[in-house]
Amino acid sequence: MKTSCKKPELVAPAGDPFKLKTALLYGADAVYLSGDVYGLRARADNFGKAALQSGIAFAHSRGARVYVTLNAFLHDQDCGGLDEYCRVLEDLGADAVVVSDLGVLRQVRRVSALPIHLSTQASCLNSAAAALWKELGVKRIILGREVSSLQAAGIRDKVGVEVEVFVHGALCMAYGGRCVISNFTVGRDANRGGCVHSCRFNYDQAGWRGHTLSSKDLCAAECFPQIARHGLDAFKIEGRMKSLLYVAAACRAYRRLIDAACSDAWEEKMLCEAQAELASVPHRPFCTGSLNRPAGLESVCNSGGSTTDNASRCMVGVVLEKCERGALVRLFEPLRVNQELELVPFQGARQLFKLRRLCSIRGEDLSAARQDQVVLIPAWDESFSLSPCNLLARIY
Repeated sequence: MKTSCKKPELVAPAGDPFKLKTALLYGADAVYLSGDVYGLRARADNFGKAALQSGIAFAHSRGARVYVTLNAFLHDQDCGGLDEYCRVLEDLGADAVVVSDLGVLRQVRRVSALPIHLSTQASCLNSAAAALWKELGVKRIILGREVSSLQAAGIRDKVGVEVEVFVHGALCMAYGGRCVISNFTVGRDANRGGCVHSCRFNYDQAGWRGHTLSSKDLCAAECFPQIARHGLDAFKIEGRMKSLLYVAAACRAYRRLIDAACSDAWEEKMLCEAQAELASVPHRPFCTGSLNRPAGLESVCNSGGSTTDNASRCMVGVVLEKCERGALVRLFEPLRVNQELELVPFQGARQLFKLRRLCSIRGEDLSAARQDQVVLIPAWDESFSLSPCNLLARIY
């Protein structure tokens, strides 16, 4: 199924420096992230200046791109350091900034030559709006999630602007994601980075209690052949607050689908394999959002906000570095000798193995190790190799 000679860029979330490396090594063409200010994920670890510099350098060394979010809706008291921050991002080599606020867009253009991407928070849904944003200097429009892939292609063709659509991750019930529920429930402004996901709570209404505001998660794997044929510029994965395992699984799955769909290597079984990969990590029930048709009642997640019940795997550790004795691994849960583990390689089939030996970083044999401990997994087979940033998982 060779749908187009142009591959869409795969844009993945990077909630911290390690997730940036994970996303790029597992197949992303670009990452989006937030600095310490002006983003919509105030509770993520985010990136200080030094982390931005090293992250951008790492991405560029791999031919990848870094997009920095400036997509909060700012009040006057928030704008004091915006000009200087834009100059810093330009000096560091950021490939674009993602904006929602007209005032922010104007300031970015006034003080820098940074390319500008329009955030989905701006709710651009039609070609007339897209044409206006293009006139204002926007290079790429991340369309509202209410737009279908066919409509997105029409906007691109009519206006001559790059378009990006979300293909995976959590969905917001609010129009364009501009929600004020958190403002009322806990006094935090979701449009300035303070969302606490109040939509995932149980609510009483007329004697009935349920999750009427909680959406299922978006997953485009089911309809990928249909959306791939439109030749859109970029496919985006949501999830800066999600785990390393989520980032790796999503990048692996969509990288394989994109490469196969844009070549002669397509096989129908790839859809099932991608869906299985995406379903292996914590998630809510999946839906296709509005990618093919307008989302309806079937997109409501009646089970609420929990994501763990649907997972078949959990993350055990990440390889920090490789050495002569084996690999140093940071653990995310307790580990014991003879436990069955799964290596998640950057590409190709996952590999099951039994942990034959476990050591401290000084080389002392251990029978078990605790969460957050850094351990040495000794090399035992030349055909089995752990590389830096490889993830280790456990099957439930």
